[in-house]
Amino acid sequence: MARSSGFVAAISSVVLLLTGCGVDFLGSPPRVKTDGFRAVAAITEGGTTRSFEIAVRGGDVRRDLGSGTPWPVLVTRAAPPGAFVFDPAGKRYRDLDPARVPPILGEFPLAPGFSEHREAGRRGLTEFTRESDTVFAGNACQLWRFEDRPEDPASPSTTFWVSPALDNLVVRVDRETPDATGAQHRRTVELRNVRPGAKPALFEIPPGYSKAAPEAGARP
Repeated sequence: MARSSGFVAAISSVVLLLTGCGVDFLGSPPRVKTDGFRAVAAITEGGTTRSFEIAVRGGDVRRDLGSGTPWPVLVTRAAPPGAFVFDPAGKRYRDLDPARVPPILGEFPLAPGFSEHREAGRRGLTEFTRESDTVFAGNACQLWRFEDRPEDPASPSTTFWVSPALDNLVVRVDRETPDATGAQHRRTVELRNVRPGAKPALFEIPPGYSKAAPEAGARP
């Protein structure tokens, strides 16, 4: 009996420790639409791919370029609007003018809940195409294709890969633009290894960081 009691006490201690570290044994798993997500963003164009870590929660976005890059972490905040970069190696941060910070992935929609009808309205289109569904990075996706000029066979087009299992998050966008010879040039932006859940602390200045003077004309 004493050995059994000791085992139960040990298990209880482990559960309490993990709970304190953020492991929720009783709650629901994180969802993209309520808890945000983390992923690897990959941009491929002209045969070259560059990638970096991102985190998204609501309207807040974080980009991590990795060590060896000046001011490698960029954060943009939606409410109240703000932006800053910080350097984990030097434990410094610098405020930025949010009006001068371009979207981290351009026009790539980072919010879940993609709607093909809303996207068509944003583009001023009444026509769009449902391509055959496929799987990307382990997620079944719906493919929605929009032609810039539906009546023009040589029109540039944009295809959105939407994952219903991730609350209709767009996980890939292909932009195809024909040149004068008819050859297609493609720019692909992907969200790889999407992990639901992004803690609010990821979008805050870490404790103990000192503020650096603003740099004239600096861009993130």
